[in-house]
Amino acid sequence: MKKIVCFGDSNTFGYDSVTRGRFDEKERWCGILQENICEYALIIERGLNGRTIAFDDDFIPGRNGMNAVDDEVFAEGNIDLLVIMLGTNDCKSSFSAGPSIICEKMDEMTSKVLSNDSVSEVLLLSPVPMNENCAKGFMGFGADSSEISRQLAEGYRKIAEKHSIHFADTTDWGVELTNDGCHYTVAGHKRFAEKITEIINEIIKG
Repeated sequence: MKKIVCFGDSNTFGYDSVTRGRFDEKERWCGILQENICEYALIIERGLNGRTIAFDDDFIPGRNGMNAVDDEVFAEGNIDLLVIMLGTNDCKSSFSAGPSIICEKMDEMTSKVLSNDSVSEVLLLSPVPMNENCAKGFMGFGADSSEISRQLAEGYRKIAEKHSIHFADTTDWGVELTNDGCHYTVAGHKRFAEKITEIINEIIKG
């Protein structure tokens, strides 16, 4: 049985922005993915609301993803595939980080996970871009956050090429977002699961 760890933020966690709770296993993409590939892989969900790549959020402590790698990734032991999808929360106005800085942080994280022999393969995902509604909520995003999130894909692609790891651009996956412009709807999770299942099948089965 293959072990696949999905390391991400609220959309990996399965945050429901309507109820402010969590979608159940049959609704969130990690749970659907598990059902789709249950015959050969175990999915370990490591999503956390508000998680960044490497920024410390003064309003939500403990969200620095770089600091969490040891406990939430390496502690799992041998991992056949690590799926990383982070960067959305790094677009918050409070961090004053443009695409180049966010990509630098992701490059550092990629180097860190690849330095550990317990991780066999890595799949880097550019996060689904936010839309302009993200600036209307209370999550710390600003007027330019949506555009910054949209510019991450090309930088992530270059990171993947540099480190010879797998990459997928989620920009055109057609993932539906809720009115907050950031989180996936139930239909969005279903669509995301369909696309990621195809990619993981190609990686694992060849």
